[in-house]
Amino acid sequence: MLPPAELAACFDDGRIFCCDGKAERDALLRLAVGAHDAATLQGIGPRTAVFIYNAARGRLNGVFAGKRGRTPGPALHGAAHTFELKLGQALNALSLRAAEAACFRSGSST
Repeated sequence: MLPPAELAACFDDGRIFCCDGKAERDALLRLAVGAHDAATLQGIGPRTAVFIYNAARGRLNGVFAGKRGRTPGPALHGAAHTFELKLGQALNALSLRAAEAACFRSGSST
């Protein structure tokens, strides 16, 4: 497990996806994040730190990275969102302070 400072150096920007309990479970089981428009998911790649935040429980999951060459595609039938993007395996677990450093260093968030 990399120390937060070293892990943060692996990324150029980051995104935090807020969700409820059901969406959190779905995202973690499927290793995918969703949105109602494809533009929200554009630009997420291997150097993008991705976090899944369950606002109701105050739980931060991550850090995940986008996959090289992946583009947003249609979500599964019955999903709460229209588009989704597959993620890579979790790289590490970070504290919220380290997540903020990784995600907001370039001012990018969702």
